[in-house]
Amino acid sequence: MTCRSTPSHTRYSRLPILTQRTVLQSESTSETPIVIKKRLSTSFHHTNFTLKKPEVSFATPLSDEAKYICFTSEIQKYESRFELSSRKCHFQQIGLLFLLTFLAKLLPMNVFFRNCLAGLSILFAVFFGSSCQPDASNGQPLADTTMLNVSYGNHPRQVYDLYLPAARSSSTPTVVLIHGGAWQAGQKEEMNNWVGLIKNQWPQAAILNVNYRLANAQKGIHHAEITNDISQALSQYHVRRNEYRVSGKVGLMGASAGGHLAMLQAYTQNQQGQIQCVSNLFGPSILNDWSWYNSNNPWLGGYVGDVIALYAGATWDTTLYKSISPYSRVAVGSVPTILFHGSLDPIVPLYQSQWMHGRLNQMGIPTAFHEYPAFHSFDANQSADVCQKTVAFFKAHFN
Repeated sequence: MTCRSTPSHTRYSRLPILTQRTVLQSESTSETPIVIKKRLSTSFHHTNFTLKKPEVSFATPLSDEAKYICFTSEIQKYESRFELSSRKCHFQQIGLLFLLTFLAKLLPMNVFFRNCLAGLSILFAVFFGSSCQPDASNGQPLADTTMLNVSYGNHPRQVYDLYLPAARSSSTPTVVLIHGGAWQAGQKEEMNNWVGLIKNQWPQAAILNVNYRLANAQKGIHHAEITNDISQALSQYHVRRNEYRVSGKVGLMGASAGGHLAMLQAYTQNQQGQIQCVSNLFGPSILNDWSWYNSNNPWLGGYVGDVIALYAGATWDTTLYKSISPYSRVAVGSVPTILFHGSLDPIVPLYQSQWMHGRLNQMGIPTAFHEYPAFHSFDANQSADVCQKTVAFFKAHFN
């Protein structure tokens, strides 16, 4: 299935129900406070536990058992409107059932109190069950879903592509892809090859492929604006994690300038713990590297310093450049990091990844470094190996 906007849900999609496999439906009746006649034959299931309500006919005055039957039949009217709850919520739901049933036995069961308790059941569901999101729609496994160009801001480049796997659940992890292009070029479609590789290596994972605004002096877009874009995309995705049926936990994977942005995001913008690990593909780690900054690079069409200055928003500034260098921003407790680099890279010096790996080891941060006989990219076989190693590293360090 492919769609281009956020899938819609019913107005009741956030309200959990008391059962996992059965939708309860009440029969239409003309019941009064004097005589109530109802057939109840529904079961509440949880593993090996089953609670059945028999066929009952009674009249005022109501016995304790009649109060229970009357009250649970009222709950049925509300349950039939909502979709099925997640398996993870069963204990919470059954506890809610018994709590409300206990209240039903204590209070006089006239129409007023029945209506109050029915409303109370919904109130409890909202406040205590809002975290319970169904892992399937109408009892069916969720389908593989692709959502292209989902907006996370007002700028045309503030969009992402989302690939949601079939049978996903609230424990589904996500790999976030960040494209390169010297911070001033490139687009998310350049990472589509990695989308296919990750799908093959880790079909259970969701994939978020992010665009961001590009560095531009005339438009005032520099480091802060680009960082804010990635933060905003991740924040929106985290807010919508229940809607997308994923865990919200992510691993970042970036190439070239995207690798730099991925590491910087993981080390400086992870206050909520959403980012679990990061994979850097031949991205720079040290922007305050004078020898590199002062070099003329034909692959970039000029001095490296001009490219860095456009991204940073200022020419050489040791303090500023250190503040936007992953090598300087990594700290004890930062997320696990895996690095990949070509030994013949003519754009980003190999030694930057080697030094970064050494610093991570020095700080006791789980890390791995892999070097390939390659330039500033990897061939098909190398890319497949990079993906396999990244996925294995992510699986080992996702919480």
